Amino acid sequence: VALSVSNAGVALLMSNAGVALLISNAGVVLFVSNAGVALLISNAGVALLISNAGVALYVSNAGVALSVSNAGVALLVSNAGVALFASNAGVALFVSSAGVALFVSNTGVALFASNAGVALFVSNAGVALFVSNAGVALFVSNI
Repeated sequence: VALSVSNAGVALLMSNAGVALLISNAGVVLFVSNAGVALLISNAGVALLISNAGVALYVSNAGVALSVSNAGVALLVSNAGVALFASNAGVALFVSSAGVALFVSNTGVALFASNAGVALFVSNAGVALFVSNAGVALFVSNI
């Protein structure tokens, strides 16, 4: 069972009992694992997956972030780079449908809410400036 394969001293493959721990291409790391649990997967050095003990911290498509988390708590979720969700320690700061804002907050205090982009609620630091029912104004304030 190969434990190490190298080219001119540059590690290409390291394994333990046949389980790959490191795979590289001319020294550019493509795969790192802990006992077979992927910690890093890359394409020509561009990170596609970074994990902590199998819990994904970063997932990308060709370097465009699709998911970023802290210990499994989502900080960013996107579709091809268009943000669908952003948070601060799990407190939602931004939620969208295909980039159309559905919810915006400042540390959880709602600043904007919409239904498919039609404003339902707008506030300044939580003080309501605009409230509507399907876009028909129910309350407007200039404070």
